[in-house]
Amino acid sequence: ARLRGRSRAMTLCVALWPDPGGYASLDLLGRPVWRRTLAAARGLGAGKTLWVRERGSSLPDGLNGMDAVDPRDLASLRDIVLVLSAELTCLTPASLKSLLKNGRTRPHALLAPGGSGARAVAARASDWKRALAGFPSPRASDVVERLSPRALLPQDEKELLLVESAESWVKAVAVLRNRKVEELLRRGVLVFDSASVFVEPEVVIGRGTKLFPWVHLQGGTVIGRDSSVGSFSHIVDSSLGAGTTVLDHC
Repeated sequence: ARLRGRSRAMTLCVALWPDPGGYASLDLLGRPVWRRTLAAARGLGAGKTLWVRERGSSLPDGLNGMDAVDPRDLASLRDIVLVLSAELTCLTPASLKSLLKNGRTRPHALLAPGGSGARAVAARASDWKRALAGFPSPRASDVVERLSPRALLPQDEKELLLVESAESWVKAVAVLRNRKVEELLRRGVLVFDSASVFVEPEVVIGRGTKLFPWVHLQGGTVIGRDSSVGSFSHIVDSSLGAGTTVLDHC
């Protein structure tokens, strides 16, 4: 009786559906575009992560255990399926959590400004199965149209910036760069010139550290608290202890 009284926890599948333009594999601040998109889904508890491969498209390097599937294979999944455009580098976990919560009852989508297209869709597997029925070679836009999802808006419309051109790539770099500087300031890092300091998203910096103009920090760099990094310094994949002073041009 106790077993019958419990509701079965739904499993989640996350699927990246790339744009044919090929920008999903382009490097953006040290990581492929698709990896930055997938990072937003980290922590959602996905039981499976898939790469949706349309006919004739190539696979990116470094899938590391992700299964590449035909779009029609989405119809064979179970429970909740979260499908993301693979080029959403500015997406945040908070927006995906909201989308997933609403998608458990009926299809919901994060829509681009002006309703120009769904960037991320959450729906039950049964809904995806009905939407895919009869498509020999389904395209993402056709399937989403059949789903007729309810629209959700993210906290910031920049989250739905699709990296599909050189221009949008530059915009995405600017969004992530500004977001990182704001995070550092909230954590008590002193940034003297936010317009010239360049810090990649994975860099960790301790409270009280001073970043002087034209500092460039990349990769898995970690800098301890109360340090000082002088102008025109370029640091990559390095660990610096607390109270370290880096002189200019290092």
